[in-house]
Amino acid sequence: MKLIKKNSVFVTVMAVLALGAGFVPAGTLRGEGQGSQARKPLLEQTFEKTQGDWIVFGNAAQIRVATDAAHVKDGKGALAVDYQIAAGQFGVAALPIPEGTFAGMKQLRFWLQTDSTAPITLLLSERKPGGGNYSTLIWAPKGVWQQIELVPEDFSPNEGPTDPADPDHKLDMDQVEALSIIDLGQLFAQASGPSDVPVTLDKRLGAHSLCIDDLQALAEAPAAPPAGKGVVIDDFHRGFLSWLTLGGVEFSLDASGKALAGRALQANYEQAPGAFVVIARTLPEVDLRGSDRLTFDLASTVRAQLLVAVELHKPGGQGPRFNTTVDVPGGQQPLHQEIVFANMAADPKSPAAPGGKIDPTLIKTFSLIDITSAFGGGQAKNTLWIGNVRAEGPGS
Repeated sequence: MKLIKKNSVFVTVMAVLALGAGFVPAGTLRGEGQGSQARKPLLEQTFEKTQGDWIVFGNAAQIRVATDAAHVKDGKGALAVDYQIAAGQFGVAALPIPEGTFAGMKQLRFWLQTDSTAPITLLLSERKPGGGNYSTLIWAPKGVWQQIELVPEDFSPNEGPTDPADPDHKLDMDQVEALSIIDLGQLFAQASGPSDVPVTLDKRLGAHSLCIDDLQALAEAPAAPPAGKGVVIDDFHRGFLSWLTLGGVEFSLDASGKALAGRALQANYEQAPGAFVVIARTLPEVDLRGSDRLTFDLASTVRAQLLVAVELHKPGGQGPRFNTTVDVPGGQQPLHQEIVFANMAADPKSPAAPGGKIDPTLIKTFSLIDITSAFGGGQAKNTLWIGNVRAEGPGS
C-alpha cells in the first residue's frame, strides 16, 4: 500500500478512465453464435473449445481457455486473461468486433471472476477516424463469479490526451470496432510521487488473472426498476457495483435494508491519521439538464467527515472540480443528503469551469473522500453506506 498526494490521485483516476481502446483494427472476424434469427444474440461466445478472436496487446498479458472447474462458470471452458501488475508493464485483452455487429445492442451480458479484488474496466472503441472511445467500470470481488449486465448508457467517453474527440458525443453501437478489458491495477502500479495530501493506494503487484464466461451481446434491454424522483445515478438494483476505490476499502453490495432503506454500497475501511480513502463513481450517460443538486443517503458506524467532489468533462485531460464537506454522524444513523451545485466551491488547483460554476450536463465523476483524520480524528474501523444516488432539480 502506498500513499500519494491528492492531485496525483485525480490524475491517476482520469488517466485510467481515459485509456483508449482504439488500437484494434476493423476486421471481418465473426463472433460465435452470430446469426440472423430473431432475438438470437448479436454475438455469443461460450469458450467451450476456443478463445474465439480475442487477442492481447502489451507486454504483460496472455489469454487461454481455462478448463478447471474453479475458473469455469458454465460448461467446460472460460476465457482466462493472465497478466502482471508491475511498474513498466501493461496488458490489455481485446475482441475485434465485425462492422455492424453491435448495431441495436441494448445489453452486454457475461460472467466475470477475478483472482483478487480488482477494479475492471470494459472499453468500447468506435471505428476511426471519426469515432471515440468509451468505458465503464466493474468492481470485482476476489474469487466471486458475478453476472454483469451492461447497457450502452453505462459507457462514458474517454477524454485522455490520446483519445480522439467524438463529433456526435455519443456511443454509436453500430460503429463499435473493439471490446477490451483491463485490470486498472496496472495503472495504479505506474503511480509514484511524494505525499502531501495522502490518499491510500493499493498496487496489488504480481501475477493475476481474470476469467470471462458466456459473453453475449443482446438486442433486449435488462429489466429496470421504476425510475422514481429525479435522475438515477445509482440505485444499486443490479447485482454488481460500478464504484472505484484506489485502495484501503472493501466494497460489497448490501441488500439487507438495515443501515439504509433499499440496496446500498457498503464500504469497510479504516480511518487513520495520514491516510484518506477515496470512493468514486463515473456517472452513466444520463440527461442532467435542469438538475441543481445531487441527493443520496448515507450511514456510518463512526462519525465521518467526508469531502464530496464532482469533476466535469474536459476533453484532453483533467476537468474542473468542485467540492464541499459533509459531517456524517456515527451509530448507523441514516442521513439524507442534498448537495446543491451552487453551494459547492471550485477547487483552485483544478482548471477553471466556464463561468466559474457547475454545468450539470458536464458532470463526469462523483467522489467521496473520508478526511476525518484531517480534523483530528483518531484511528477507527468504519463502515460507510451509500444509497439512492440521484440528480434532482426544482420540484423533483
